[in-house]
Amino acid sequence: MKSIFLDSTPLGLLITKPGHRQGDECRSWLMRHLANGIRVIVPEIIDYELRRELLRLGNMLRLMHRIELLRPQILRTFRSLCLHSSGI
Repeated sequence: MKSIFLDSTPLGLLITKPGHRQGDECRSWLMRHLANGIRVIVPEIIDYELRRELLRLGNMLRLMHRIELLRPQILRTFRSLCLHSSGI
C-alpha cells in the first residue's frame, strides 16, 4: 500500500476554514488520494509541532477540533510504523 507522510504545512492547510483557496485545494488533494486507497500518515512530531504552534497563536481550541475531525481519515502515528518495520 502506498503512503503519504504529511508535514506541518499541508496539515495546517487541511485545518483551515472552508473558502481558503489553498486549504480547499489541499483538502481536495487529500480526498483524491484517500479515494485511491493511499494511506495518509501524520508523524506524531508533526502533530505535536502544529498543536504547539496553534497554542502559541491562541487558536488552539477552534483549530484543534478540525484536527480531530481528520483523525478517522489519516493515521496519526509514525512511531508504531518505525517500531514495526525495525522489528522492535
